[in-house]
Amino acid sequence: YVAHFSSTDLIVDQAGRDAMFKEGMPLNDRLVWTDAWNDNWMNTNFKINTITASNGVTDGNRTVLIHFPQNYYLILFASSPELSINALYTAGVAAFKAGMQHNF
Repeated sequence: YVAHFSSTDLIVDQAGRDAMFKEGMPLNDRLVWTDAWNDNWMNTNFKINTITASNGVTDGNRTVLIHFPQNYYLILFASSPELSINALYTAGVAAFKAGMQHNF
């Protein structure tokens, strides 16, 4: 699903993806990617300034979906109340960087 979502027009076309997030787009205009932040490591290594993500909390369960460069996605689920959304973001970004570090 994610491969088709991000790389083809079979599920969502480019106009739809652009409505989810474009660089400089106001937060309240985004359809899916509710969180975005700049990351110097990503910019240095991938020439991409902004990382986008979405999250959800239901009955104490937390989910984070992070969109990384080159159409990599990471989905994290936690049923433990000890892990905040921010902790999941931080762990996900750290895992991506650790996995990619050997490329640079």
